[in-house]
Amino acid sequence: MELDTPLRLPGRAFALGPWRGLALAVAVIGLGAAGYIAYTRFTAAPAALPGQPIAVQRGSIAQTVTASGTVSAVRQAKLSFGAAGTARDVLVQVGDAVEAGQALARLDDTQLKLKLQQAQSNLRTAQLRVDQLKEGATEEDIASAEASVQAAQARRADVAAGATAAEVQSAQAALTSAQANYAGAQAKVDALQQPNEAEVQTAQAAVQAAQQGLESARQKLDQLTHPAQQDISTAEAAVAQAIDATRSAQARLDQVAAGATAADLVAAQAAVDSARARIDSAKSNYLVSQTKLAQVKQGPTKEELVAAQAAVDAAQVTLANAENNRTNVEASPDLTSTLSPYQQLLKAKSDEARARADHEEAVRKLRDLQSQPLPADLQAAQSAVDSAKASLDSAQGDLGSAQARLAQLKAGPLPADVEAARSALTSAQVNYKNAQAKLDTLLHPSAADVQAAQASVANAEANLASAQTKLDQLVNADPADLASAQGQVDSARAAVASAEAKLAEVRAGPKKADLAAAESSIKSAEAQLAAKKAGPTASALALAMEGVTGAQLTVDQAQLDLANTTLAAPFKGVVSALAVNLGEQVGGSAAAVTLVDPSAVKVDANVDEVDVAKMQVGKRAMVTFDAVPERRFNGRVTAVAPSGVLQQGVVSYPVSISIEPQGATLPAGLSASVTIVLDERANALVVPLRAVQRRGREQYVEVLGPEGKPEQRPVRTGLSSDQSVEIADGLREGEQVLVPGTTAAAPRLNTGFGGIGGQQPVQKVFVGPKGG
Repeated sequence: MELDTPLRLPGRAFALGPWRGLALAVAVIGLGAAGYIAYTRFTAAPAALPGQPIAVQRGSIAQTVTASGTVSAVRQAKLSFGAAGTARDVLVQVGDAVEAGQALARLDDTQLKLKLQQAQSNLRTAQLRVDQLKEGATEEDIASAEASVQAAQARRADVAAGATAAEVQSAQAALTSAQANYAGAQAKVDALQQPNEAEVQTAQAAVQAAQQGLESARQKLDQLTHPAQQDISTAEAAVAQAIDATRSAQARLDQVAAGATAADLVAAQAAVDSARARIDSAKSNYLVSQTKLAQVKQGPTKEELVAAQAAVDAAQVTLANAENNRTNVEASPDLTSTLSPYQQLLKAKSDEARARADHEEAVRKLRDLQSQPLPADLQAAQSAVDSAKASLDSAQGDLGSAQARLAQLKAGPLPADVEAARSALTSAQVNYKNAQAKLDTLLHPSAADVQAAQASVANAEANLASAQTKLDQLVNADPADLASAQGQVDSARAAVASAEAKLAEVRAGPKKADLAAAESSIKSAEAQLAAKKAGPTASALALAMEGVTGAQLTVDQAQLDLANTTLAAPFKGVVSALAVNLGEQVGGSAAAVTLVDPSAVKVDANVDEVDVAKMQVGKRAMVTFDAVPERRFNGRVTAVAPSGVLQQGVVSYPVSISIEPQGATLPAGLSASVTIVLDERANALVVPLRAVQRRGREQYVEVLGPEGKPEQRPVRTGLSSDQSVEIADGLREGEQVLVPGTTAAAPRLNTGFGGIGGQQPVQKVFVGPKGG
C-alpha cells in the first residue's frame, strides 16, 4: 500500500525519497567497514619477530680447548750406583721424604777399599822410584853393574872356549827331529802306493751320495715336466680360496665406505656406557683400598688391643684350669670315668698342651698388634691400592677408546680405514694372481724353470763323476801326487843333512861372529856401569814422573768408585720406587731408587690436531682434578710435541702444562681436566654464537632496522667460544641482532593474510660486560 503522507518522527520531521534512502544505506555500510579496518590495524598485535633481539655489546672473549691428562713430576730422578756390587744397606722405603744429600742405600765396599789401598801403594812405589832416581845409583846398583860386566867377560871366555855340552846336545836333538820328519814323509809315499782302507770306504760313500743327488735332481725335473694331480688340485684350491678372499675384501671395502650402521652406533654407545660404569666401580675400589692402606699405617685401634688382651686373659684362665686338671688326674684319677687312669692322664696332658698353644698364640697376636704394622701387611695394602689404581687407569683408557670409537662411527669412515680396506683388497688380488700364477706354472712350466732343473741334473752328474774320479785316484794313485810326496821325502832328507852339518859345526869350535857378539855384550855392560856412576838422565827422570802421574789417576779413580757405593739424594723429594733389596746384586747402570719432587708437578695431556696449530708455550690454562673437585689450579703450557701420536685412527699431540700446587699434594698419575686458552681478546664486539648464520661461504646476522623490521647483514667474525663470537666487521655497538630460538615453534595464528605464524620463543644468552 502506498503512503501519500510523510513519515513523522518525534522532535524532527523529514521525508526520504526512494533513491535517497538507498544512498544513505550504502554510506552507513562503508563507514562501518572503514571503522573495522582501522580498528584491526591499530589494535591488533604486531607481527612476530623470528628470534630474540639481543643488543651488540663490548666484552672479553676467549677461545679455549679442553683435554684430559695425568699428573707427573717435573723433577724426577732414577738414581743408580756408579759401580756394580752387593747391597749392604737400604736406608729408605717407598714414600719416605728425604733431604738433598741424604744417603739412600750403600753397597758393600770391602773390595773397593782394598783396590784403593793397592792403588795408593802403587802411587807410593812410583814416588819412591822417582826419589831413587833423584838420589842416584847406590853402591849396590854400581856393584850389580860391575857384576854384569864381569858376567859378559865370562861369557866371552866361554865362547872362546868352544861349544858346551848343552849346545852339542841341542844340535843332536835337532838332528833327531829332522830324521823323524824324513820318516813321516817316507810313510806318506808308502800310503799313496798302498791306500788306507778307511779312506777308500769314505770315497765310496761320497760316490753313493752323488748318485742319490743325481736321482733327486732327475725326480724334480720329472715333477716339473709331469706335475702330480694332487699338486694341481692343491693349487686349484688355493686359487679358489684367493677368489673368496678377494670377494671378502671387496665386501669389507664396500662396508667401510658405506659407514657405520645403526647397530654399530648402538653397540659403540653401549661400550661407552659400560666403560663409564666400570670407571665408577674402579673409583670406588680405589677409595676403599686407600682407606684400608691408611688404616694399616695407623696401626690397631684401642678396641682391637682391648679385645686381644681379653683373649690373652681368657687363654691364661683356660691354661690354669688345664694345669689344675692334669695335677688332679695325676694325684687322684676319676674311678667313675669310662676312661682308664692312663687315658685320663693322656687327655689331661693333651688339653694342657692345647691350652698352652692357644695362650701363646693369643700373646703373639697381642704383641703383633702392639708393634708397628708388619711390612707384609703394608705391602699387601699398597699392592691393593696399586691394583685398584691400575684398574681405574685401564677403565679410563677403555672409556677414551670407546668414546673415540663412537665419535669415529658418528663421523663416518676415516680415510685411513678406507685406505686400509682398499689395501687389503689389493693384497687379496695380489694373492689371487700369485695362486693363479703357481697353478699356471704347474700346468705350463716355463722354459727357464725346465732349463734350471736340467742344469741341476747336469750338475749332479758332474758331482757323481768327480766323486768317482776321486775314488779311482785313491785306489790307483795319481803319478803327480806320488811325485809330490817323493819331493817331500827329498826335502826331509836335505833337512837331515843340514842338521848333521850343524852338529858338526857345533863340535868344530867357536866362530869369529860369536866372539864379536861376546865383545859387544862386554861393551854394553861397561856402558851401563858408566851410566850408573854418572847418575840418571833427564828422560829417565821424566819417565818416572809420568809413572807417578798414572798411579795418582788410578788412586783418584779408586776413590771415585768407593764414593759411588753410597747412593745420595740429589735434591729434596719423596722416594717413589725402590728396586734394590738388602743382599742382592746391583748393576752399575740399573736404576735402584726413583726420587720425585712433589712440590713441582705438571700435567701431560693430549690435544686434537685441529687445535694444536694455535697451541703455544706460555698459554695459560686452568686445571681441575676429580680427586679435589672443589679447587681449580692455574697453569701454563710448557711444552708442545712437534709430532703427533696416532691411536685408533685419531691423531693427537702431547702437551705439558705446569701447575701452581698452592700447597696441595698432587700425586703422580692423578687424572686431570685441562682448559687451555688459545686466544683471548678484550673490548671486542660480541654477539651470541647462534646469532650468526651461514649461507654458502657468507656469514650474516638478522639486524633490527629503524622501523623494527629484521634485515640480513653480512658480517666478518673473529674469535669464538662455546657461547659467543667476536664480530670483526659488519656491526656497531648497541645494534639489535636476532638470536634464533632452540625450542619448538608456537602454533601459527591464521590472520587471513598469508597465514603468518606467531613468534618462536628463544633462550636467553649472557654476554660479558665491557672489560669483563
